[in-house]
Amino acid sequence: MVKKTGILLIILVFLTNVSAMFLLMTLSNYIEMKRIKNYNSKVVYYENAGEYSLTDDYDGEESNFGDFMNDPDSMKILMKTYRKIKNIKHITYMEVSNQDLEYEGRFKLSRNFISGNDERSRNQKIKGEFITPLKSIQCDRLFFKIKGVEKSDLVTGKMPADKKYSSDMTIPVLVGNAYEHKFRIGEEFTAYYATEKIRFKVSGILKKSKKISFLGHKMNLDEYIVLPVISPGRKDSLMYKKILMSIKCEGCIKYNSKEQYIESVQAIKRIVKETGFRYNVPRIPLENKSMLGWNYKASKALFFAALLSFVIFSGSLIRGTVNRIKSRVDVRWKQFVCVTAVFSFIAGLAIILNLILFYAHFEVITSGISRFLSIVLLPVGIEYYLVLRKRWYE
Repeated sequence: MVKKTGILLIILVFLTNVSAMFLLMTLSNYIEMKRIKNYNSKVVYYENAGEYSLTDDYDGEESNFGDFMNDPDSMKILMKTYRKIKNIKHITYMEVSNQDLEYEGRFKLSRNFISGNDERSRNQKIKGEFITPLKSIQCDRLFFKIKGVEKSDLVTGKMPADKKYSSDMTIPVLVGNAYEHKFRIGEEFTAYYATEKIRFKVSGILKKSKKISFLGHKMNLDEYIVLPVISPGRKDSLMYKKILMSIKCEGCIKYNSKEQYIESVQAIKRIVKETGFRYNVPRIPLENKSMLGWNYKASKALFFAALLSFVIFSGSLIRGTVNRIKSRVDVRWKQFVCVTAVFSFIAGLAIILNLILFYAHFEVITSGISRFLSIVLLPVGIEYYLVLRKRWYE
């Protein structure tokens, strides 16, 4: 019987070592694939074809976009950035923005026309004027062409002329079909666009339910005002010129393949390096495939299978070892061996669980209070119950 027990323990030692090796191998593989999956979840990328918007990265703990705009070199940086992004070969850059158009005068239509559908924004009295932010989209002729907005989409009127517009001009706009009873063709109104008051003229009225796809979503233009891109004019203040240029630099890039997406991201990285303008550089998706050829689900299943086998074999080994030494050593040594075995086992599992939950390395895990509680205090509590209260070693 004793001999059989010894052979069984030897087998358990072998199986525990094998399962431990397999566990370490699958653990590192699983953590890496989990990291890649988490990284890819933040990538704004659509398979085969899509588009993404460019945004700045100036708002942080130590600085904000206002600091950049007050920089004496910011206008030069913006102009250089715009020239470069417009001249990227093989990349489709569209000037497009959702900057609110702040209508001047009493606005009586439903809140569906108001930016954010916020009734509280209606007819705010600012410096003696009634102001209401309306849904609008500003875009260049290329955006119209790609999205399929053309003269045949108008109930009446005409498309804005394909030319450069500045704030000292009367800007032609298209209005959604729901505005049909609010505006007439040729009617003019004033609105604030990015801090400055500009005069607008209704050029055309869109057909009902005219929709466009934009950044992965369908937009119904019925309650929108669509205007051409406004460029800095000679009479504009330097700050307003900077604001308009920043809008022109934060447009949208369209791609038709993964290769084109990667090429565009690399181009943005070059522009950041060459101009100093801080874009939020899009991420390039990583291939989520392990070194052993497993996909994420297979890696996850194999890891938990290895973890379960390690728990079973090592638990059986600990139990068998404790039973063997019960009759051979005194009580103090029994307590010591039992405490060491149980603590090592539970602490090891706690470290593994922390790795899974926090995707961190051992140095990071052992530094935080929550990690300390789970790795040290939890095993101590379990040991106290098993050893001192239940006297498991007896």
